[in-house]
Amino acid sequence: MPRKSYTIEQVVSKLREAEVLLGQGQTVGEICRSFNISEHTYYRWRKEYGGIRTDQVRRLKELEKENTRLTSSRCPSGRSWSQNFRWTIQSCGRQFGETD
Repeated sequence: MPRKSYTIEQVVSKLREAEVLLGQGQTVGEICRSFNISEHTYYRWRKEYGGIRTDQVRRLKELEKENTRLTSSRCPSGRSWSQNFRWTIQSCGRQFGETD
């Protein structure tokens, strides 16, 4: 069976629905079967997205997108920012007589 990928919004929605069903007396196993997910997936989702609200989901997605943009961006020298930082630190060390 192919693996299904859920968006964060779908996960949060399913967790909220699961909370309601748990309150009505259903077990976690029954809920997971109705969602077609494993219990392990349910507990992993609950640990990761348990107390998150819908507006926080949007903010999380914005931050992840910005983080991806920043980590993949390049400085004018063509190196990544982390490579450029390391190069700068190494160069400064050589200027002051320090060795690697």
